[in-house]
Amino acid sequence: MERRSTALRQEISHRNAARAAAWSAEMSYSPLPSIVYAENDAGGHGNFLPAAYKRILQNADWRARLDKVYTGSRFLPRQADRTRRELECANSSDALLMNIFAIQA
Repeated sequence: MERRSTALRQEISHRNAARAAAWSAEMSYSPLPSIVYAENDAGGHGNFLPAAYKRILQNADWRARLDKVYTGSRFLPRQADRTRRELECANSSDALLMNIFAIQA
């Protein structure tokens, strides 16, 4: 089981590293880097499907979940530039669920 979860984390990291070039994103300093996205100037967010992000922003309860601070910020370059949020991390299972449920709602 451990091997499968490690392989999944590696796959997520690899895919997001390739995807991050098109978004406002940064990579953590770690053996298995995490990608942390930010909202771009157009109001989109690399860690969310466009329709899901729009619906999240329109729902006060869902939007409030975006405020949880990312605990891995110490592993990011320029960590003092801005406060990173938990749901900005590509490895966030909560962000994955928000993408699914916001689209379904």
